[in-house]
Amino acid sequence: MSSFLSNKATSLVHQLLGQSRYRVDVHECDHFLDVLRYSAVESLSQPWRYDVAVTCTSADIACDTLLLKPASFTFQTPVFDGTPALPVRTVFGVVESFRRVSTSNDETHYALTIVPRIALLGYTKGSEIYLNQSVTEVVEQVLRKHGLEGPDFEFRLSREYPSRELITQWRETDLEFIQRLLAEVGIYWRYEMDSRLEQDVVIFQDSQQQYEFGVTLPLRNQAGMSDSGQESIWDIQTAYNVVSGSVATRDYNYREALKPQDSAESIFSKEGITTGETYHYAEPFLTAGDAESTESGAFFARLRHERILNAQYRVSGIPPALIWRRGRYWKQMARCRMR
Repeated sequence: MSSFLSNKATSLVHQLLGQSRYRVDVHECDHFLDVLRYSAVESLSQPWRYDVAVTCTSADIACDTLLLKPASFTFQTPVFDGTPALPVRTVFGVVESFRRVSTSNDETHYALTIVPRIALLGYTKGSEIYLNQSVTEVVEQVLRKHGLEGPDFEFRLSREYPSRELITQWRETDLEFIQRLLAEVGIYWRYEMDSRLEQDVVIFQDSQQQYEFGVTLPLRNQAGMSDSGQESIWDIQTAYNVVSGSVATRDYNYREALKPQDSAESIFSKEGITTGETYHYAEPFLTAGDAESTESGAFFARLRHERILNAQYRVSGIPPALIWRRGRYWKQMARCRMR
C-alpha cells in the first residue's frame, strides 16, 4: 500500500513539473519547490539577481542550511502528457537568502534569492596594495582568492593591458574594487551558463565586436493577455540627448616633467548633437600616446567620450526572458501589429 502511494505521489509531482513554466532547484533540498512568481534583474557588469517565491507542502525546511548552496532557475516549455517539461534556459548560481514567509494547512510559502558566485565578493571588504601588476592580473588574483578557478571565468580581450607600478584598494568590497578597475579601462563582463558543470561562467570582454550577434526578433506590441505565442520585443522607447563633443585629459609625470601630458579625443557624431568639452585630470597614464595605445592619455580620453556618447541615444524595451542575454546585439524586424 505504501509503495502504491509513493508511486502515485511521484506521478503527481511529474505532472506538476510538466505543467509549470518555471522550476527552481536547490542543492541538498529534497522538497519540491513550486514556483509561484519571480522577478529578475540582469545587466552588464553587475551581478544578476533572481527573487523567487515558492510554495511547498513541507513547513519544516531549515532555511539556514540552504544558504550558499548551488541553485538553478529553469525556464521550460510545459508538456501536458504527464512527462517533465522541456528545459529551454537554465540560470545557475547560489542561494543568497532563503526565508519562510507564511504557513497554512495546505502549504508553506518560502522566498529565496539566487545570485551568481561573483556577487559573494561583495561580502569581503578591505584595503590592499598591488605592485607591478596589470588590471587583468589583479582582477584574476582577487577572483582566485575567492575560490574561482579556470572554468569559472574567462578573459576574451582584444587588447594587452600594461603593468602598473601601484594599484590600490581602499575600504572597498572586493566586488566594488574589481568593478572600478574594469570600468576604468573599458572592460565589461557578462555571464554564460555551463550546463555540463552546472555553474555560471563570468566572461570579460573589451570590444563591441565581441557581442553576440545573429538574434532577430519581431516588434509586437501586446494586446490584452495575448502574445500570439511568439517570442517578440514590445514597448520600444527611444530617447535622444545632447552630450559633450570631446574629452580632454591631462596628467603630470614627474619622471618626464617637461614632456606634455595633454590629450583630446572626439568620436564622430552628427552635427549639432554634441557640444562642449569635458576635462579630466590625473587619469592613470604615463604618456599622452594615441587612442590605440592602451592606458595612454588619448586612450582614456576616447574611452571617457565613448561613455558620454552612451547617453546620446537610448533604446529601451521589454524582451522575452527565455532568450534574453546581456551582451547580445538585438536586431528588430519590421514593425508588426497584432490583430
